[in-house]
Amino acid sequence: MPSFSVEKQKKIIIACMALHNFIRDSALSDELFQMCDEDEEYMPEVDSSSLEEEEEEEEEEVHNSDPSSDDVDMCAFRDFIANSLMADRG
Repeated sequence: MPSFSVEKQKKIIIACMALHNFIRDSALSDELFQMCDEDEEYMPEVDSSSLEEEEEEEEEEVHNSDPSSDDVDMCAFRDFIANSLMADRG
């Protein structure tokens, strides 16, 4: 598992909360949210074999290709959202 700086960890948490709030505010139907709403103790199960396969595929993609313009655009957009959220706090 990669290790991130404290500053990056803060941004990841804020981005996750922003996505959570967006889904809630948009009233989108989400199966996992529904399960959590029905049972406060609900914890989604993670299939370790599929998780390992995904990690291997991601490693292959990183080693076999340069960042695409979509990746660069998405990173820039993610940083924009995180920076905007941080700026609104102070």
